[in-house]
Amino acid sequence: MKSDHQTLIQIAIPAETYPRSCVQTFEDAASSALVVENPFPMLPLGTIDSLMAINDQLRTTMATSEGIVRSVIGAAMEILERAQQHSNVSPSAYVGELVTKIVREFTWDEAKFPTRFSMDRIVAMVTQRLSTIDADVSSVMKRFAQAFAESAQVQKETHGSLQVQAVDNHIATAQIVSTDWLTTRVVAVPRGLVSEWKKTYETMAEYVVPRSDLCLAKDKEYELHRVVLFTKSVDDFTRAIREYKFIMRSWTPETAMSAGGPEARLAATLDIAEDIHAEAAELMPGWIEEAITAAIHLATLAAFVEGVLRHGTPPIFIGILALCPTKKVTSVLTVAERMFGDKKSVYDGAKVLDGLLSFAEVHHALF
Repeated sequence: MKSDHQTLIQIAIPAETYPRSCVQTFEDAASSALVVENPFPMLPLGTIDSLMAINDQLRTTMATSEGIVRSVIGAAMEILERAQQHSNVSPSAYVGELVTKIVREFTWDEAKFPTRFSMDRIVAMVTQRLSTIDADVSSVMKRFAQAFAESAQVQKETHGSLQVQAVDNHIATAQIVSTDWLTTRVVAVPRGLVSEWKKTYETMAEYVVPRSDLCLAKDKEYELHRVVLFTKSVDDFTRAIREYKFIMRSWTPETAMSAGGPEARLAATLDIAEDIHAEAAELMPGWIEEAITAAIHLATLAAFVEGVLRHGTPPIFIGILALCPTKKVTSVLTVAERMFGDKKSVYDGAKVLDGLLSFAEVHHALF
């Protein structure tokens, strides 16, 4: 599903310079963005040197966070798109509404990220939280992908061509020979090479049972042939099959007896895939909330540090959090520069994203 990319913008402006009503004024002016007030908690300061080091660290951490958030949103969209087969809910609309709700309701989580700790420790805690989210999502989505790949493979074996279709669909128990000395193999023979097969299969290895060839099935491209041979000749027979451009199927009497019929295997793999999908669908809203709130915490920290480095102490700022389409970031920041920037600064709107703004802000791409 195609959806508009979204970006978070966190702004820190000196409370002694601007009234709180400026949040509403900015919201009215930046009509393309969702704007909410995001009060800064009482964050620790440290020294100027430590703040500059943390500022550099946050730039790297924000880039990592953007990648994790995109991965989480991508996983959510994959889960929702599969669920859409049974629902009229648009995945992009669902994700958009959930992200909007998270931004509207955001408050600093003092329990997870206590402000009594040093700034670098808080940054490390948020980073660790993001890493945990990323690992959890990756683990479930790996099982999700494997389960549906296996079910797709079994479906192919049930309904595909004779090159891949399950041999069990075509061979009866009475046609299988399996003893201590003898075994059965099945070969997919291209229709144009059937005559060659009949002339050569008995001589492809030393101990192939004469006249044991049996055509099990035909389609437009292949014939499926059974042959009986001594167990000790299987390796030589397999090499000869490859040389003649025939296809040795991976089926053996042992796998046939242990795996059950193709329909049973298909039902089992589909059940497993649907169970994992249900698990992922249940976890998915929590993944999104955890990832987005961690990103907002990082943006809050980064804007606070930027604000202190720009405006000095006391660090009393009005925090403004905006969510907007990524293609509208330039216009939203342009409005902010005109409202909160240094009126004496030379401002080039074309370079709004090049770090040349004269007020404290950070932006974090979401998806």
